[in-house]
Amino acid sequence: MKKSFFNKNETLVKKLSQVKDDSLIIFPHLGLGDQIINKGAINVVSKNFKKIYLVSWRKFQNSMDYLYADLENVEMLYIEPKNNEVDFDNYFLSVTKFADSKNLKVLKLGYEHKKKGIPFYEAFYRQIKIDYQNSYSNFKVLRDESSEKKLNDHIFKYFNVSPENYKLVHKEHSSGKKSLRLSDENTIYVNKESDPFNNLFLYIDLINNAKEIHCLNSSFCHLVDRVESKGNLFYHDLVGSKLNLNKNWQTVDY
Repeated sequence: MKKSFFNKNETLVKKLSQVKDDSLIIFPHLGLGDQIINKGAINVVSKNFKKIYLVSWRKFQNSMDYLYADLENVEMLYIEPKNNEVDFDNYFLSVTKFADSKNLKVLKLGYEHKKKGIPFYEAFYRQIKIDYQNSYSNFKVLRDESSEKKLNDHIFKYFNVSPENYKLVHKEHSSGKKSLRLSDENTIYVNKESDPFNNLFLYIDLINNAKEIHCLNSSFCHLVDRVESKGNLFYHDLVGSKLNLNKNWQTVDY
């Protein structure tokens, strides 16, 4: 991303106090895990605005539409790579063009407020002066129990496991699938191949009732850390930075 573009474009802002209108566009980090982390902040911010446009990758549309079904004043603004190339300079440019057409500001969330020793996800909240605990206390999802049941029935049959005794395993990272030191016995793998809905949030009931949950640094880990779970939690410290998680996770070192 070119600094000159950021410095000269007055549509892009770093602080909520720079937004004087009752509507704005928020351009956060675009990973699904980042969006999960930010949901609590958006819940808080949305109370002070008539309309918020939230930027997301289109590949997460099913999950993001579901995640924000509870906020009528939040509208998703989807973007997607062209020719599988990620070019944030062009993404910001296209979003600012949309913003200019509606005379709105674009809040860049998490792109510059990084400090040594502060996890990137806490920096999101510091930037807009919201306590990071809101990432947990204000994380809410309007659940569709009928769709959750359909997913459950499909998953139990797909993996041939008992609803009374299973472990959930998520071993996919943005850099690819990883190999975890685990047996396949009684295992449900959270992956695209077995998910007919392409919606991470339909796994909440499965998370609630799993005997064990195994994650690495991923969006699924952030979701598990924010919803009810009864089983033992295992964080496989295999890739990415080590997370400061809220629940009592056992770390598996590699």
